[in-house]
Amino acid sequence: MAEIGEVNGNGAKLEWLCDGRIAAFCLENTSPTAVDVWYEASREVIQNWPETKPYLILERFTNLGLTPYNRQRTEELATLIPDHMDGRVAVVISRGVLGYGIRMFGTNRLKALLPNITFEFFFEESKALEWLEEAL
Repeated sequence: MAEIGEVNGNGAKLEWLCDGRIAAFCLENTSPTAVDVWYEASREVIQNWPETKPYLILERFTNLGLTPYNRQRTEELATLIPDHMDGRVAVVISRGVLGYGIRMFGTNRLKALLPNITFEFFFEESKALEWLEEAL
């Protein structure tokens, strides 16, 4: 999967882990520009993900809150994931109100939109990565 290059700019990053089998995103702020860079990189990853491999994503959303715009873009992105695609999404969040809001949105909305994808929320990136690696 590493043929899609890394992205690093405007508040969003994409890097490849485990020999290109896990896409790791980091959204550093919730500005519309950062959210759009994250959305476009995520869309490209979804469209090019090999059908024979589990969809494995690490989302680093620490110190972020939910805005109407990033909720909208996240829901739009969820509609792009094919029904036949299965996999895991590990979301690293911060402890507290901001992380709780992201977890509630993921639990209530995204799990309903994507029943074929398993979402888990973590406070520690190392535990999130371990959980994803179990599916390799």
